[in-house]
Amino acid sequence: MKCKYCGFELKAEDLFCTNCGHQADDDVPKKIKRSASKIWTIILSAICAVSIVVIVILGINLNEESESSDRYYRLWRDAKQSLEKAQEDSVITFLDSDIAVKITGFYNQSKTGSILDYTLNSNNMRYLSVHYEVKWLVEKPDSKLYISIYAPDGTLRYNSSSSPSGYTMEASLSEGANDSGWGNSTTSTYTSGYYTFLFTYENKIIAADQVYIK
Repeated sequence: MKCKYCGFELKAEDLFCTNCGHQADDDVPKKIKRSASKIWTIILSAICAVSIVVIVILGINLNEESESSDRYYRLWRDAKQSLEKAQEDSVITFLDSDIAVKITGFYNQSKTGSILDYTLNSNNMRYLSVHYEVKWLVEKPDSKLYISIYAPDGTLRYNSSSSPSGYTMEASLSEGANDSGWGNSTTSTYTSGYYTFLFTYENKIIAADQVYIK
């Protein structure tokens, strides 16, 4: 390429004529500009490519974290459901106990064992009875099961001649459904209020509930 002013032979990379000092032909800067433009295009493309890769990696990591979180939630949910199911089936009890007891209801019962009423009213109470289920956790339990009934004022209901020391009565250990009642066959001995039932086995309270008498 020659200088258009003096005809001196120029190199392709020359911006000015080394002979006369005039600016070289516009073709050279255009080429350089085009080359610079290509370089910036390549740089921007590389940045975009790297950004896309980073976004994909972050997306994978976030997805993995989400899956991990879901996995822990499922484990927690399954454990919670298993525990609730076990409690429903009276499997869970205090450590080292041979039995599990589940209290299932209360009613007014006659001396002969017939149910008089499920509505508990202090005026017509006879035997306040508790229905409960026993599950053996060993081949055969070898200790006694006791029931303590506490009146609304906190005093223990007991009979000095028939009650075990510190308890209202001894309860059946038969596996399955049972009931036990306390009262009088001819008149009510109950006042209105909340009565607390405690089941004790080997000095451990393994079941407890309250019932209200109107």
